[in-house]
Amino acid sequence: MVKLVFVLIVLSFLLVGVAFSSASGSGNEWLPLRTDIKQPVMSIWGSAPNDVFVVGLELSIFQYNGQRWKTMGPETHQPPLSIWGIGPKDVFVAGNQGMILHYDGQAWSVMVRRTGEHALWGIWGSGPKDVFAVGTGGVITHYDGKVWMPMRSGTEKSLSGIWGSGPKEFFAVGERGTILRYDGTGWTPMRSGTDAELRGVWGTEPNNVFAVGGRGTVLHYDGKEWSTMRRPDEVELTAVWGRDANDVFTVGWNGVILYYDGKHWSAMSSGTKENLLGVWGAGPKDVFAVGWNGTILHYAKKETP
Repeated sequence: MVKLVFVLIVLSFLLVGVAFSSASGSGNEWLPLRTDIKQPVMSIWGSAPNDVFVVGLELSIFQYNGQRWKTMGPETHQPPLSIWGIGPKDVFVAGNQGMILHYDGQAWSVMVRRTGEHALWGIWGSGPKDVFAVGTGGVITHYDGKVWMPMRSGTEKSLSGIWGSGPKEFFAVGERGTILRYDGTGWTPMRSGTDAELRGVWGTEPNNVFAVGGRGTVLHYDGKEWSTMRRPDEVELTAVWGRDANDVFTVGWNGVILYYDGKHWSAMSSGTKENLLGVWGAGPKDVFAVGWNGTILHYAKKETP
């Protein structure tokens, strides 16, 4: 029954795309990285362009050294769904049934094997002793450097993404436009102005935060209120990441990638119709997008003379 519930959750989150062929070229393009990964890639994070981690839905973790991808242990027992780290020797993975793993630079260990039927879709922290994971049913769990403990979220709506600027400033987003804010003491709801499912959140500081989700929803928080931003279309968006306030990427279904230059959102050519589920970068010359059927794209921004 637990596996059936999880499969239904995944199917509601994803929409199967179609395969694509490799492209070639140079300049401001997204190009596919050749890998042997055949499974959905759910999330990506790295400490540098040659130290990138991704998690696959079929119980796998992979690491990129700048030239090739290798499979890492351990057997996760449950599908990993989200990854985030502080550095190359301090990486966390969250997944189905409350599973949480940790990597110390040498090996992976199981921190939490199972806490129930809740899937943890997002993980983020302000430091090694302040990490949060969020998931279905409004679940929020917190790590203080010693143990993971559940927190009161005040909602039963599923949470899909989390981001923070510091130990007293976190945002979590989820279904039906749910946005929660953490002030170092507790979580309180915020008015989002939408009932769309929100799947990703990222920002540069507490007064410059972006949230993305269903029906092409892109929200911006200026420190006072959330407002809807204009965007090129209404595709389902899944994740958002940026280098600064004028250099932001969001990805979504059917290979959609949108770019924000500080003034406008515009569509980019990804070269694929696969559903994209995660985006992360080490800087303007190294941005990665991941998704269905082992899709991993790389973007190297061309320097203007």
